[in-house]
Amino acid sequence: MSGQELGSNAPPSESSPALQPEARAPVGGLWGEIRDALSGIHIPGALAATVSTVALIVSHHHGNTGSYRRAFGGLIGGQMGEVAPYLYWFGASVALYLLLPLFAAALTPGLKVRQTGIGLGDWRTGLAATAAVLLVFLPIVFVASRMPAFAGHYPLCSGARKAWSLFLVYELAYAAYFVAWEYMYRGYLLFSLEKSMGKMAVFAQMMPFAIIHFGKPEAETFGAIIAGIFLGLLALRTRSFWYGAIIHIAVAVTMDLLTAWGPLTRLSQG
Repeated sequence: MSGQELGSNAPPSESSPALQPEARAPVGGLWGEIRDALSGIHIPGALAATVSTVALIVSHHHGNTGSYRRAFGGLIGGQMGEVAPYLYWFGASVALYLLLPLFAAALTPGLKVRQTGIGLGDWRTGLAATAAVLLVFLPIVFVASRMPAFAGHYPLCSGARKAWSLFLVYELAYAAYFVAWEYMYRGYLLFSLEKSMGKMAVFAQMMPFAIIHFGKPEAETFGAIIAGIFLGLLALRTRSFWYGAIIHIAVAVTMDLLTAWGPLTRLSQG
């Protein structure tokens, strides 16, 4: 009987598992695949997505009115004490949604702060679009402010209904909050993703924008999908986030003013 038949001296066949890549330890191949995948990642877009997500998580756990109440409780009393948690929330949002992304953009290889929509861009188109949008939407805001779902929800801070001075302080901080909010979504995130995703970046930034409307009136939450897409396209067209910020501030402050007008005027007259 031959040695090959006995299997004593037979060389391993080409189909032997010992020579097949699948039979080798998968660790090297896996890390190679990870390296290949990471080498194709667009750094500015990846960092912007990560920084924005971190900002949202920190805001959710530490940058809201509940966080203020847990940390500071009744530190500030009186009517101002009712507004203070919201000032904390808006201030934390400015730090997380505006200052943090600006800092990250300044340190990101291949990205400059001026490329994140921080300038006025095509201001003629921006102002014309802003005026047109407000001409359409402010009457809608007027009608919505008469609906119980909106009238009972805005202003978010009930203390802002108790004095014009408190209302003014609250609305100024609210406006700063929207500037920060718009910069993170329609500035830093949108323009960082644009180079790798093109106009699909509009839809990428729309998703978290709509999700953070959870807890608001249902109609407004669904409307955030349309608003997120439109404001994203407007930012790309004008190369600026500012026009979305102006629209957002105008709509939000108008809603607050309309819903708080009755209580504020009655208090001032009394």
